[in-house]
Amino acid sequence: MIEDLAKIKDMVKVLLTRHEIFRKNDEYLILEINAIYGYAKKLTHIKYGKGYFIPESLVRNRKLIKFESIRRVRQKLQEEFPELRPDEKSYKARQKEAENMRLFIK
Repeated sequence: MIEDLAKIKDMVKVLLTRHEIFRKNDEYLILEINAIYGYAKKLTHIKYGKGYFIPESLVRNRKLIKFESIRRVRQKLQEEFPELRPDEKSYKARQKEAENMRLFIK
């Protein structure tokens, strides 16, 4: 498990370094990581554009890499390496949303 998490951390760091979209959007990051590991398929369709496909059996059998693990790795990397954070506007919006959630939970 720890070895897998280290591999995921390395892959998330590469994606955050190379592609700004993954810094801003956890859903894209999660889908891309699952595609890299073979759990999701990237699709390109002339009429419908680009997207991802995740077979229902993988979802039902919980074979996907855990979304929360990927999000936490991204969060920790962005804490350690400020250059991997999204633009300032997106970063502040994410921080405000997190603070609102903490206040709501109390």
